Amino acid sequence: MAVVVSKKVDKSAVRRNRIRRRLYEAVRLLETDILEPYDIVVTVFHAAAAEEPAKSLSHQVKKQLREAGIIAKRT
Repeated sequence: MAVVVSKKVDKSAVRRNRIRRRLYEAVRLLETDILEPYDIVVTVFHAAAAEEPAKSLSHQVKKQLREAGIIAKRT
């Protein structure tokens, strides 16, 4: 997995790295739900991801992975 956060999102390396760490953790928690090996690239376009509550961020990541077919859809 890779997380891409450009300087256009936030000039501060500390904030960009915080966004990366939070997204890595959100995907790590979903690791058991991933159906098979995938190469995943997450691109961040807004600095708001740094202030997003962890539960909401995790929910958004889960939704995107489900739509991409990486984790099983709910039955």
